[in-house]
Amino acid sequence: MHIELAELLRCPEQHEETFCVVSPDRTEDRMVVAGLIGCPVCRNEYAIREGVALFAPDGAALERVPFDGDAGTDPVTAQALLNLSGAGGNVALVGSASLLASGLAGLVEGVHFVACNAPQAIRSSSGVSVVYAPQSIPLRASSMRGIVLGAEMFQPPWIEESVRVLLRGTRFVAIGQTACPTGVEQLAVGDGIVVGEKT
Repeated sequence: MHIELAELLRCPEQHEETFCVVSPDRTEDRMVVAGLIGCPVCRNEYAIREGVALFAPDGAALERVPFDGDAGTDPVTAQALLNLSGAGGNVALVGSASLLASGLAGLVEGVHFVACNAPQAIRSSSGVSVVYAPQSIPLRASSMRGIVLGAEMFQPPWIEESVRVLLRGTRFVAIGQTACPTGVEQLAVGDGIVVGEKT
């Protein structure tokens, strides 16, 4: 997990949103390989193991299962759909959409990609941080400049969470869908992908 992601993390518990505190045990360059994430409100602590932030009570390990499908699109198409024409900011990729992470990081310089609930094969790297949480996207509201939701994640609570973490006026992309959720203006649909903009 990239150390600069720390300011965008939020505790998944249902309380006021606040900054989390990251305490690294081991780092490589600017990546936290092992350590703890602490919430100053509820005092929960979450483990960072092998570069993955695990948002489970008491740092319990979460099963990251293999995924034998694909992302439903390619990085070049995803870049265009997300309207990533310049550097800066962060983009969330949820579920199987995380398979786009390394390809997008190679295409778009200066944008960091957050792979949430990624398949087992996805690893944190200089342009990609992997986070895992069973009930929510552990990121602050209105913190992402774009999001891609994998087909298997188009269900509560992930739909609502995707809209929550998006900045207003930025792109929402859902694989395998034909309509945008509430709070997102639909821009285009086709080839099993819907694209919208948060209102």
